[in-house]
This record gives sequence, C-alpha cells and structure tokens, in this order.
Amino acid sequence: MHIKCHTHIQELEYSLNSNSKKLGIFICTRKNIDNLQRLLKSVFSLCNNKDNIEVWIGFDEDDSETEAFIKQSDFKLNSYINTQKSAVCSQSNVKYVNRHKDVIQPMVDQCEADYLWVLNDDLIIKTEDFDRHIQSSIETFLENKNDRIFYGMVEVFIKDSEGMLRTSEEDTFLMANHASTYARYPILTKESVQTIGYLLPTSLPASGADIVLGAGFARSIYSRKHKIAIVLYDMSPSVKDELYTNRTEYHVQDKQYIEYNEIINIANKLDSAASEADSITPISYGLFVSYKCNSCGVVYNDPFYEEQNLTVCPNCTHLQKIDFGIGKSELIKTLYSVTRQLRGLTTFNKRLEEQKKRDALIGKQVIFTSPNHTGKTEEDLKKKIYINKETLA
Repeated sequence: MHIKCHTHIQELEYSLNSNSKKLGIFICTRKNIDNLQRLLKSVFSLCNNKDNIEVWIGFDEDDSETEAFIKQSDFKLNSYINTQKSAVCSQSNVKYVNRHKDVIQPMVDQCEADYLWVLNDDLIIKTEDFDRHIQSSIETFLENKNDRIFYGMVEVFIKDSEGMLRTSEEDTFLMANHASTYARYPILTKESVQTIGYLLPTSLPASGADIVLGAGFARSIYSRKHKIAIVLYDMSPSVKDELYTNRTEYHVQDKQYIEYNEIINIANKLDSAASEADSITPISYGLFVSYKCNSCGVVYNDPFYEEQNLTVCPNCTHLQKIDFGIGKSELIKTLYSVTRQLRGLTTFNKRLEEQKKRDALIGKQVIFTSPNHTGKTEEDLKKKIYINKETLA
C-alpha cells in the first residue's frame, strides 16, 4: 500500500510555480542486496521526478556483491567505494569503518543537491511523490528565512520483535536531557550542512549520530525542526539478529564525552550563522523574558537561559541578538534563587510521597526475602513479617 500525501494548497502552489530543487539520497550499505534493491525500487517508483533525485550508494572496497549490483542496475546511481577505517575500538584497539566520516560525508561532499537525506538500506519509502512533498514543505517553511537553515523530520514505522510495524516512539533519554525529539532519518538543506560542517556528526562512527544532531539543533535558539508528511517503513533487524547474521563485527566506543561536545558544537555553529542579526533589548525580566520584535512589533515571551544570546519572534520568525545590558547579572541571581527553592520543594514532596507509601504498609503482612542465601533453604529465605512502625524505622 502506498500513501498519498495531501499537503496544504500553498505548498502545492509553490511546487507548481517554482523551479524544482534536487534531492540527494545517501545510502551506506554492505552485502545487503535484496533490501537495497527494495529501497531503490520504492525511491524510483514513487518519486515525482527522477531527474531531480541524486542517489548515492556507499560501500567498502571488499564488498564485491554491492559493486556488481550497482554495475548491473537499471537505476541511475552514483557510487562511492570506501577504503578507510578511521575509527578505533576502545576495547580491542582494532580499526574499523566510521560510517559517517569514511562513507557518508565523502558522498555528501560530492553531491550538488539542495536537500540531503540519509537512508538505511533496510528502509522502504511509502509516500507517493515524496520528492515533490519534501520540496513544497521545505520551501513553504523557509519562505521568509533567507539563511535556509532547516531540519526535517519524517514519519517512521519500525518492525518490532514480532515482525509488526509500529510507530516510532519518542526517545525518552533525549526528551529528558534535551527536551527535544530527533529524526531517525533527517532531511537537511545544503545550507544547514554547510553551516555545521557535515550531514551527520563525523566524530561518531556508528549509532547515536542522529540523536546528537537532533539535540544540537534543539539546544540552539536557531532551531528549525519541521515535520514532513513522508512515511518510511524501517525493516531493520534487531541488534542481536544483526550481530549474529551477516554483520559479525561489533565495536565499542567511549562516546559520552564526544556526544556532549558535538551537541555543543552544532548549537554554536548554528548560532554563529546569525552574525547579521540585529540587536534587541528585553522590555521585562523574570523566569520569562519579554521582547518587542524589531521587525513586526509584536511583544512575546521567551524562557530565560543563561547561555541564550538569540531569540526568534514567534509571529514573523525574525531572528535577533539579545542585549541584556546590566540586567543580566541580577536576572541570573534571581533565577538561581528560584531554582534552589524549586529544588527544595521537589525534595520535600518526594519525601512526603515516600512516607505515605511507608505508612500504607502498617498493619499488613508482606513476604520478606532475606538477602543472605548462604546455607538456607527456600522456606528459610521467605518469611512473613508483620509491618509496624518499628519495622519501618
């Protein structure tokens, strides 16, 4: 079943009345011919204009199967043969391929497309005329944004352990640490790639690069995340299946420090792209700071962050540099004071909830399992104890 996307009339009018943009698709693969062919079939059968699709296939020099497939394929393909292994396993000290630095980025550097999209070889595109919808969504969103910074998020359905397709869930770690979602298969404009220096972070050789990219965009006040009505089916095998079938190598990287620094680097590069922005001074201070937009005159509020130096008007999307003046130091003191009060209140509420749970056990019998198993039978380990205030003390 293919999905027809019904976009806003304004987007369709844009698509019909403007020059077509080129979409670059980048696929890193290894001896996965059947699935690669399935993906390519979905790309070329569902796109609106084959001439505006630039597909790149990247693979290692010892992958003769993929090389033979590309030579015999009827699809219009560009290929990149990787000879590098720039990553080093932190446990075995063995060199291995950095998927983003050694394979994907060299293809991106050679591509002249306007939009850049990384896909896995286990994916299937399910939306008809997906290239036209990508263009209309991006160009409508960027209509009044001359810098053309953009981060696109498509809808992904993932095969679960029982083989059923389910909607991709939000990443709870990213939401908790960065208050943001991310795109498993992001679409960026070439201007975004030129600003941050890559399509996916080249310091991360394997997993986590998509999460870091999303977190970097989220941390920047220059964030331009936008959902695009394109559907992908992700038929990737589980990690266990992948390790014990045709992909037998598994490497470890100490990447926590790298991830954090890369997130900061992305945010700083995006923020620095706003060097030509005009200056704005807050009209009131607090946990929320009020501004009057220099462009449209609308008054709006932004949460205060100590590191914040840019603000975007929600009405006209005008980007402005913040000049806090002498009020910033007093604002920081107030913020820290309130933060300490909130932390104390949270701790008090948590202790209160724990006490309520303990009080609820008084007068009840529970099964208690001893932590010391040495020389004891199962019956000895399980004893019913009567809960009273002395027991809980």
